[in-house]
Amino acid sequence: MRFNTELQRAHDPQLNSAINIIRDIKENGNHITAMLSYSDLIQLGGYTAVEYCGGPSMIFRMGRVDIPTEGEASNAVAITESNHENAVQVRKFEMMGLNAEEFVALMGSHTIGFANEDNKGKKGRWSMNPYVFDNTYFQEVLLGHDSLYLKTEADLKLLEDSETKQWVEAYAQDQNLFFENYAKAHVKISERGQEGNLQSEFDEANIVDGGYMENGNNHWSAKKEVKKYSTKAEEFAGAHDHH
Repeated sequence: MRFNTELQRAHDPQLNSAINIIRDIKENGNHITAMLSYSDLIQLGGYTAVEYCGGPSMIFRMGRVDIPTEGEASNAVAITESNHENAVQVRKFEMMGLNAEEFVALMGSHTIGFANEDNKGKKGRWSMNPYVFDNTYFQEVLLGHDSLYLKTEADLKLLEDSETKQWVEAYAQDQNLFFENYAKAHVKISERGQEGNLQSEFDEANIVDGGYMENGNNHWSAKKEVKKYSTKAEEFAGAHDHH
């Protein structure tokens, strides 16, 4: 995505700004950013944005190999549609062979950001607060045309299929479920085709579906069990209740 041909096909000026920032980090950062590939830096930016906006923490693995020339990049999967919206993203998800659970979770990424820089009003974003990563995208999708915010054909189609609608409803009700499935799907597509090149500072045996197992082998999304400890006075009172 760093080559001019790909940027022109995307028809999105925001991507040009983002790639310029990536180039600056690569060339003027530190010894670590110099070691990372452009592909790594682009993906790391996505991981960081999600977490910074309140979304799930995901384990980043580095080692992606960049496509070396613009000619080779032109032969890779590219955006060719003249319109932006999110139909392009939907089509790319479908080409990656994602199941409904993963596909719908990734559509939830539209909870942050704007459709374009020229319109930051209600019809230029998918949710009330485009700077917070939460499950409000799905709540708005369920409102259909009654939603005050942007709804594209791709968003509304999620309600036409019973399987995808089921996941929209599930994520609208349970943000923890959305976060867990989003993390798994995001990591899956960000590592696709590069699995053999990747490495992490974390113990590979402890990485589970995009999250890291810690605190007694609990996944990051696991709810901690709250134990109630009775006092001696409560035990005494309870014992006398039986007499």
